[in-house]
Amino acid sequence: MKDITFCVGGPAGQGIKTVGFNFGKVMLRLGYYVHDNDEYPSLIKGGHNVLWARAADEKIHSHDSKTHILLALDKNTVRKYQDQMESGGVIIVDEKKIKLKDEDKTREDLHYISLPLFKTAVEVAGNAIMFNTVGLAAAFAMLGVDIEIYKQVLADQFASKGADIVSGNQAAAQAGYDLGKKFKPHKDWDFPAQERGDDKAYFLTGNQAITYGAVAAGCKLLCSYPMTPASSVMEFFGDLENSHNVVLKHVEDEIAALNMTTGAWHAGARAMVATSGGGFVLMAEALGFAAISEAGPVIFIAMRPGPATGVPTFTGQADLRFVLHAGQDEFPRIILAPGDNEECFYLMQEAFNLGDVYQTPVIVLSDKFLAESHFTTPALDDQRVPIKKGKVTFDQLPEDYVRYQVDVKDGVSTRAIPGTKGGCFLANSYEHDEHGFATEEADMVLKQRDKRHQKIAAIASELPMPALIGPEKAGLTLVTWGSTKMVAREAMRALESEGVSVNILHFSCLFPLDWEKLKNELAKYPKTLFIEGNGEGQFQGILKQYTDFVPTDAYHRIDGRPFYPEELVEKVREML
Repeated sequence: MKDITFCVGGPAGQGIKTVGFNFGKVMLRLGYYVHDNDEYPSLIKGGHNVLWARAADEKIHSHDSKTHILLALDKNTVRKYQDQMESGGVIIVDEKKIKLKDEDKTREDLHYISLPLFKTAVEVAGNAIMFNTVGLAAAFAMLGVDIEIYKQVLADQFASKGADIVSGNQAAAQAGYDLGKKFKPHKDWDFPAQERGDDKAYFLTGNQAITYGAVAAGCKLLCSYPMTPASSVMEFFGDLENSHNVVLKHVEDEIAALNMTTGAWHAGARAMVATSGGGFVLMAEALGFAAISEAGPVIFIAMRPGPATGVPTFTGQADLRFVLHAGQDEFPRIILAPGDNEECFYLMQEAFNLGDVYQTPVIVLSDKFLAESHFTTPALDDQRVPIKKGKVTFDQLPEDYVRYQVDVKDGVSTRAIPGTKGGCFLANSYEHDEHGFATEEADMVLKQRDKRHQKIAAIASELPMPALIGPEKAGLTLVTWGSTKMVAREAMRALESEGVSVNILHFSCLFPLDWEKLKNELAKYPKTLFIEGNGEGQFQGILKQYTDFVPTDAYHRIDGRPFYPEELVEKVREML
């Protein structure tokens, strides 16, 4: 497989994300599959940023630990990442801004290339800030990439800034390309245009896929207070206000966000909130109100490490138990966890259907790695998931209509939208009778509780079992949920090349499930490795609680970084 990883790092404000994104766009247009992920500190200004972008001629699902070209915008980047590079790799620096001494070059098997990046940007474009354009173009030259594709990407990117900015960047790109052509560090570094096999592919983040999935589902309102790594959902949703007749409401705090979303649902609109664990903490009271008033708001949570502020710009999967038990007392909720961009798009549509059909809150769990990384994504079909509204009526209701009718088999009673004739009822945070009026009578309290909990069995029968990826029979099964799916798929590819047979059992629906059916399903896999980004094995513990399932082994990561395929490969080797 033709496979290359480009890395750019340096101080914040040097256009690092732009450089990495442009690398991905160019390689995508050339017909390659691309993935990028980045690290940045939780600072308003300053700090060290780094981004890795990987491109290959076969479909890839995540990053790996190999870096081939490093564009270092300061000496600190050289020091931090040169030990992680592949033998024969290249480090590009500016010849005057970063003077590398012999003691800075710790690897004899790397090429340290000093180029006049700043000088060239000033001479050909009259603007030193375009030095990163020069550096990326030099890297493209070393890879045999057609510079005209990069120029097209620059024209698209800077079109709104005027012809001078476009022409300046294009001139800087050509000059950088001419500098890079003098070097051919590796005979296999040759990336001409190729046919990818799909006529349409997009370079999307998980948060973009979540946003587009919500709009495709008919979501009309997003109420949120910004919180990394979910904040970009607000940005993407806001961009669609005029074109798709949707509304972004930047609220004053998190409890207002979920209360407004729940109110919008009662009014008949599909609505959602986007936050992270620290924001969801403040929504716990509002979650209980949604549950007892039998509303179906969709809550998107992009996880990051805690507790408290924690490591707010990094990734993790440690909020599962929290969202499962948030809110006082017991009540139904649905928890979904997409594992890639396609699942983000389609599962988000299912989330709105489930919220409407079962009139209960739906929580969609992602994490920073999936939320903010770009992936080559095939064309998405916004008609694939039909909209299901459930038991709702817009017609005149009978005189004996009761909103919270208890004698219903599935626990779901017909809801009425405000303005429906005969549909008068009260929705508040008290336990209530069938009309919605507050009650403390033991008999009605029990009936209403049992009514809501009847939904669990109906939901469990509808949510799908985990998906099997790979051969039906294998020496080891990797059990994943959420974004660990992608890294596991890369590990499976590497193991297959070594003749090692593994498969993946991936959960995108986490709760509730048909536990008896799942118990029988899990029994098919005698040797398992459970992978999740938390220290206590939270989903593993849930499966143990409901199915007695205990994996052969487990692998956890809790440092805020995503798994690497190579570490999973090494773990499998140890097990087998």
